[in-house]
Amino acid sequence: MQLPLRGLLLNGGKSSRMGTAKGALKIGELTLVQYMTQQLAAAGVSDIVISGDEVPDQFADQGPLGGIEAVLTAHPGARWLVVPIDMPQLDVATLRQLIDQGEMAHTCVHFAASVLPLYIASGDDCLASVRACLRSDNHKHWSIRNWLASQQCCRVAAPNESVLDNINTPQQWHSFLANNNL
Repeated sequence: MQLPLRGLLLNGGKSSRMGTAKGALKIGELTLVQYMTQQLAAAGVSDIVISGDEVPDQFADQGPLGGIEAVLTAHPGARWLVVPIDMPQLDVATLRQLIDQGEMAHTCVHFAASVLPLYIASGDDCLASVRACLRSDNHKHWSIRNWLASQQCCRVAAPNESVLDNINTPQQWHSFLANNNL
């Protein structure tokens, strides 16, 4: 029996470079949280958990991997499509490609150019290794990249790498809005 597919929207960061909560930024009438939730739903992911908002990190101040651990712990028994709040150029076709590749590979899958977005074939199978990274005294071990290096995961080429661009500063945000006529 295949595990249900759930979405994890990483929204627990401090947004220090942006200067305001990224999830509250507006694309038209929608907040970035609402917009990214719509993108996940359009890609076929209807059960979506928002880290930071709905599930607080148990490993405080340990970055996105801490958010992943909190959600995998709170919601066992699922496959996951993990998407950061700050990639508004992600499109449905790119998300579907990642899901399809993950379902064929039965393991973690991410694009070669970026560790996020990320498909996790079984959150339960990954949880112990995620926690091991977060329990390290070396903060370099707290990264998703470090964790994925310990996993047998697949890296695939993105159809368009510009959809993987993060928006981290007010200048990047204004450029994104201007370039997309928003």
